[in-house]
Amino acid sequence: MKFFIPHTKKAESDAVYDGMAVALKDQLRTTITDRRIFSLRYTHDKKKRQLQVGQLEQQEKRYEVMAIFESSPYIVFTQAKGGDHGITILVNKDEVTDIEDFA
Repeated sequence: MKFFIPHTKKAESDAVYDGMAVALKDQLRTTITDRRIFSLRYTHDKKKRQLQVGQLEQQEKRYEVMAIFESSPYIVFTQAKGGDHGITILVNKDEVTDIEDFA
């Protein structure tokens, strides 16, 4: 899968991604790697879950996954269906069972 940010022109995807990373670094005071992740599978509270860029998160199905960042923990940036800010999902590294990177 080629790198993309949902609802963003291809030429602007890198700048939008970098802007998200800077905002998250400032907000969470954490380091984010350059790795670009397409999907993340993990187990939380004995339930298997998956987050994938461009898809709705599985719990509430109200927030679209815009980007997944490698950090400690992993950070998932979402957007509400109407375009408003979504929730930030944190996934502990020890819960992760599979990661698929963008090509």
